[in-house]
Amino acid sequence: MIWMDIGEAIKSASRADKKLCIRLNGTSNLPMLGIKFAKRFPEVQFYDYTKILGMTKYDLPRNYHLTFSRSEYNEKEILPLVKQGRNVAVLFDQIPETWNGFHVIDGDISDLRFVDPQGVIVGLSPKNKAKFDTTGFLVRLTDYKAAEPPLPKVSMLTVEKLTYYIANRFKVKQCADDIGRSVVSFYLHLNKVPELRAMWDQYQLAKTA
Repeated sequence: MIWMDIGEAIKSASRADKKLCIRLNGTSNLPMLGIKFAKRFPEVQFYDYTKILGMTKYDLPRNYHLTFSRSEYNEKEILPLVKQGRNVAVLFDQIPETWNGFHVIDGDISDLRFVDPQGVIVGLSPKNKAKFDTTGFLVRLTDYKAAEPPLPKVSMLTVEKLTYYIANRFKVKQCADDIGRSVVSFYLHLNKVPELRAMWDQYQLAKTA
């Protein structure tokens, strides 16, 4: 049980003469759960990010800090929160000093959002696939030409195993090379397996290298 885990963590922090802080919602978005935990464990500092603007209506426990998150859908509604002294996290391709007239701090330096000054934009850098975002979630301040993510590094053996799997699944009786040309090309045409396309493209490059 998470309650018991937190209890044990409190004991460990106490023995080390340190204050325990916990970010509950790593991939979830349940700030009401954060409020419950903060009330149950007042000696622990809890903090989270959330896109739920309705959380502004709640009086948060002193040991629960919320940073609101901008998305491509809520920018108009969420920016006024900064004027109210709340903090808003924004994903940038390059973290600026100011944005839309608001001071921007570098949120990559530390994840301890509860020590941030009030009424600022918390600039964050994109990770992994977010670097290639074109939906508007990532705020691009530099020129960007949409590009496909780099092809995965795969061996020809991996591709051959994959083509044999498809051939067996659809009862195609051909040699490996024919399987590659017919079955895989068929799937690429229908765009059913985009990951396979990347692998097949790399396979073709490897053959001509």
